[in-house]
Amino acid sequence: MPKIYAKRSGQFGSRFFYLLISSLVALPFVATAQLINPPLFQCATESLSPADRQALEAEAALALRLKQASGPSFVSLTYVPIRPHIIRKSDGTGGYSMASLNNVMALTNKYYLQNGNGIQFYFSGTTPDYIDSDVLYAQYRQNADDATVAPRDVTNALNQYYVHQFDNASLGGYAQFPANTVASTRTIILDEGSDDDMGNRLIPHELGHTFNLLHTHEPFYGYERVTRGAGANCTTTGDLVCDTPADPYGRYAGANYACISGCPPSYTCTFVDDQNNLYTPSPTNLMSYYFPCVHDFTAGQYDRIQAGLATRQNHTAYTLDAPETAMAAPSTVVATIQGSGIVITWQDNSSTEMGYFIERSTLPTTGFAPIGGVAPNITTFTDRSFTSQTRFTIGLKHLIQLREVLV
Repeated sequence: MPKIYAKRSGQFGSRFFYLLISSLVALPFVATAQLINPPLFQCATESLSPADRQALEAEAALALRLKQASGPSFVSLTYVPIRPHIIRKSDGTGGYSMASLNNVMALTNKYYLQNGNGIQFYFSGTTPDYIDSDVLYAQYRQNADDATVAPRDVTNALNQYYVHQFDNASLGGYAQFPANTVASTRTIILDEGSDDDMGNRLIPHELGHTFNLLHTHEPFYGYERVTRGAGANCTTTGDLVCDTPADPYGRYAGANYACISGCPPSYTCTFVDDQNNLYTPSPTNLMSYYFPCVHDFTAGQYDRIQAGLATRQNHTAYTLDAPETAMAAPSTVVATIQGSGIVITWQDNSSTEMGYFIERSTLPTTGFAPIGGVAPNITTFTDRSFTSQTRFTIGLKHLIQLREVLV
């Protein structure tokens, strides 16, 4: 039987651990998503004008320098609250499920960890903000309905709206780049009906824009050359990040997701830039429009995310400090190997949680990465990525963060 010990900590989060030991082989963590038919849904985040982009780049560079000078606050894990808004029918039916909401955010979180640092998102409040409207449920209109939902925005968290259907059938979602306005905290997400794609691509992608990442194929500021070093233009064109290879997506007929094959994916097309250099984009990058089986950010993108976070932390129109909600910790955590997975069960002692994230590590108290999430009042989770003859630790984390850690 697992034992639970409690101690006070300054770290956000409540974790409840069990340890399974059958050997000393570490279980590798691989972020995968098994997509067979690429979805048609695209991002509709609007590019900034060159003047606005230049101003934001200068603001972000200054914010990052100030944050780096702060020392420990730059290298620590930052918890960022998200206020979920779910659009339902007028009678309260329909809308995004709590089970999927928790699961996709847990999946999203693993992409925002970097060497134990980075960002982790949690939901603020004890329930989502439900918007019951047949009109919005049947057809959400970009820009027009953003004004309709604006009064629901909170000013102490990022605002994330889950919609049933856009008026443009090709849209999957959109976000706002950092700005000193409450509206810039808003992302609009389509319920695609696939936790896999939403948690491993769509939501990490849109939150990338929230923290100032551009599409790898961004054409608005000029086409990026393949060249690096002398003659490169990667700091002023494309996505403004030099460790993401130049991406020709959309520049030529046929330059699209049909250019990748296999898993892990490889790029098979032979397009060249204006200097006749062969494009070799990264088909796995989360800010690309490819739909592979694995996804990632680059080190340069993580740096840019940190600059975007620092920029938002300097804004005055909103904060990112939604308070934690007091709740009773779960107890009696038990893990059982059943077939090809591990079944984790626990006793739910709270009525105020919005759900749980499940995290896994090869170490007893550090190195945790999310592997899934469950809805409130659910007391079981099955980890099907478990490999026999492996030693690792599993943790449960409240979606409502507490200032206490159980180890």
